[in-house]
Amino acid sequence: MKDKTGKVKKQNNKKEGVRNSIRGKLYRVAVLPLLLLTVVLAAVGYTSIRNTITEQTEDEMINQSKLVVHMYDRLYPGDFSVKVVSDSYYRLYKGGFDVTSSEGTLDVMKQAYDDEFTIFANGVGVLTTMCDDEGNRYILPEVAAVVQHDVLMTGKPKFYRNVIFKEQNYFAYFSPIVNSDGQIFGMTGVYRSAEQVNIRVMKTLLPVLLVYLVVTFIVGLVSVAYSKTITDRIMWLERFLGTIAGGRFDVELPGKCTGGNDEISSLSRSGLTMQSKLSKLVEYDALTELYNRRYGDKRLKYVIENTNYKNSGFCVCIGDIDFFKKVNDTYGHDAGDEVLRVVARTLKKHMAGKGFVARWGGEEFLFVFERYAIDEAAAVLWEILEELRETVIVSGEFEIKVTMSYGVTPGWEGSDVDSLLKEADNRLYYAKEHGRNQVISRDVSAGEEAQEEPVVMTEEQRQQEIEKTLQQMQGQNG
Repeated sequence: MKDKTGKVKKQNNKKEGVRNSIRGKLYRVAVLPLLLLTVVLAAVGYTSIRNTITEQTEDEMINQSKLVVHMYDRLYPGDFSVKVVSDSYYRLYKGGFDVTSSEGTLDVMKQAYDDEFTIFANGVGVLTTMCDDEGNRYILPEVAAVVQHDVLMTGKPKFYRNVIFKEQNYFAYFSPIVNSDGQIFGMTGVYRSAEQVNIRVMKTLLPVLLVYLVVTFIVGLVSVAYSKTITDRIMWLERFLGTIAGGRFDVELPGKCTGGNDEISSLSRSGLTMQSKLSKLVEYDALTELYNRRYGDKRLKYVIENTNYKNSGFCVCIGDIDFFKKVNDTYGHDAGDEVLRVVARTLKKHMAGKGFVARWGGEEFLFVFERYAIDEAAAVLWEILEELRETVIVSGEFEIKVTMSYGVTPGWEGSDVDSLLKEADNRLYYAKEHGRNQVISRDVSAGEEAQEEPVVMTEEQRQQEIEKTLQQMQGQNG
């Protein structure tokens, strides 16, 4: 009995000794803050990622809203008007053409983006993609008074994060529709399910949280075995990770954290690897390994802000792979991906030391030539085009040749980003409409003004245009 009691006392004394030892204190001092850090990083990471994805969602919905109006303007030139048939039924007209039954335009947008679209006359929905469980389109009530005030009364678009319709939460973007007389006819509405956005946030957040947990666990283990020097190094690492969690990737670790051969030095280097990978995740396109649109836009703004009268300005170009959809349709998406990779390598090679190139979306690329005149930039683009014309891209059993069209415009100190991109896009559009496979570096606005007024195409004419384009694409890919 005495032996048993003595044994228990000995074990308790041992536990007490460990608890009061420097190692135990250091363990508590190191581990508890690290656990708290994990929670803080998770919260900061969640907030940062959610804000970023919300901003991306807003940008995407803005572009979709513009695209809806653009599609109707191209297909049915003229102003919007509405005819009241009954209290709950309206007929929508565009340029005198009855588009009430032409819901396919909005349905195409829904299929492409998995969002809901509505056209409002004043505050009343007259055309929508929203359907009930049986596939019947909703008869929409008058939109909320606050939306009418924010959009129709002020004439400005508005983004909402919590719009409730049929007991479901949506992100929504409303943009006024202005007719040629300057009067506001109504507005376009783009709706995205809040659940869809939340799923996207969680898919992005979980890998980051896993990295945080692994890093925190390793740091905790190493901290127990080392002295105050180790604690100091952990503090530096904590600040480093906190900065990354806040969305900044330009932070550096001091040499005393990475210069040794122990575990914390290895952990610090792993943190740099994580920084690089997260930076690539946020700033680079995974397929092409070029900058993505978000970072390309950021770099372009930086170039504009740092351009002054002492240097020779810069040039902005938007390029597009010709008939890329035909490549996907004919050879498959794997072949399409290989085409994007080969083209991206070629672009990156030629742009080295001249500026940068970013994947702007799909088969579109943004080029920014720093300290280049327009004729110099155009010459580089022609060199790229000549190489692409001679390049045979092999994917499986297929041999594919592609070309590109480019629209390039000069920029100077104080240039407006949106205006530059719009002008480059106009020149690209001109290149596409006038034969493709070329570089357009001149002002095409006069040529556009000289074009005939657009006419509304019939379904038969549209089909003929599609068949004509397909024949051209087949000839291009031979």
